[in-house]
Amino acid sequence: MCDDIGLTLFNYIKTIRYDIACTIILVIAVMAIVVNQITNKFRIELL
Repeated sequence: MCDDIGLTLFNYIKTIRYDIACTIILVIAVMAIVVNQITNKFRIELL
């Protein structure tokens, strides 16, 4: 799945579709932040 995201992102950047490429990057960043917050919450509760 990660290869598909990378290839999709690269194709949009290569074809100068910066608006879609930026959206993909923002979605990935938001997902990483959300997962980080959830794991921190679990870590605090378990310790």
